[in-house]
Amino acid sequence: MVDGDKIAMGYIYEVMDLAEDAIKRRYEDEEAKYMPLWDIIDAHWDRKLHSPLHATRYFLNPYYFYDKSKFNEDGKVHRGLMTCMERSFPNPKFQSRVFSQL
Repeated sequence: MVDGDKIAMGYIYEVMDLAEDAIKRRYEDEEAKYMPLWDIIDAHWDRKLHSPLHATRYFLNPYYFYDKSKFNEDGKVHRGLMTCMERSFPNPKFQSRVFSQL
């Protein structure tokens, strides 16, 4: 994934979600068993890999953007997108126009 021709971060979000889902299924949806692993993954993800720009890249990735069945819409993605918009476009009215077009 890192050495390929594609820009990876737009895909890593999806791969992380698939990994967590596989762990959950492996432990037969028993939260007490899979949550410790999810906590480790999430802590590393938040500390090392997650940033507003990465969330925005995932949101705008055409592979997921145009096929909502593949898109995992969560609060972190929206917060990242909004943070990038606020940094890029200081005018709230312009932010609103951009977001409404998305």
